[in-house]
Amino acid sequence: RTQKGISVIKEGDSTPVTAADFAIQGLVSAELQKKFPNDRFMGEEDASALREDPALCDMAFQLSERFGGPGTKEGFLDAVDRGLEEDRGEGERVWILDPIDGTKGFMTGKNYIVGLALCNAEGEP
Repeated sequence: RTQKGISVIKEGDSTPVTAADFAIQGLVSAELQKKFPNDRFMGEEDASALREDPALCDMAFQLSERFGGPGTKEGFLDAVDRGLEEDRGEGERVWILDPIDGTKGFMTGKNYIVGLALCNAEGEP
């Protein structure tokens, strides 16, 4: 069984990335920013592919909105990009997200996880 309606692109290392990867990162990033504004955030994705592909962007944005996403498309793109090194913030704590670990499993209806960790400034959980 495969996930229907989930657009897939390949990263530079040939690993698949889906609209759901972007949707999860945007949603989690936005929620963490609301609840813990001083914390830093590291994410696996950035929004450059979304900015280049309007159909993929629309799909990822709509998925995030289905679960209470940031509200605007630009807010969503900013939330996805919040995981970039220059945008990580300056707080003592850092959240680390892998939006879908096991994307191939996700795409075929098999095993995958959403990985989220909270570490202190020394990198300890």
